[in-house]
Amino acid sequence: MKHLEALNVLTIGDLCSLTEQEVHHLPIAQPKVLNVRRAMSKFAAQNQLNTGTVTWYHSSLHSV
Repeated sequence: MKHLEALNVLTIGDLCSLTEQEVHHLPIAQPKVLNVRRAMSKFAAQNQLNTGTVTWYHSSLHSV
């Protein structure tokens, strides 16, 4: 968590705005980009269940 805070990643929006290169430097399990995408998808699904709405987000972690 301290590494994320050092990168000023405090919200899901901040996480979504990271580039793939920045994600590769995070202290998370491999495959890093896929794991972040999965976490964002799980967050979106959970958010939809909790609120009954879908919140779409733009992520810089898209395939090129």
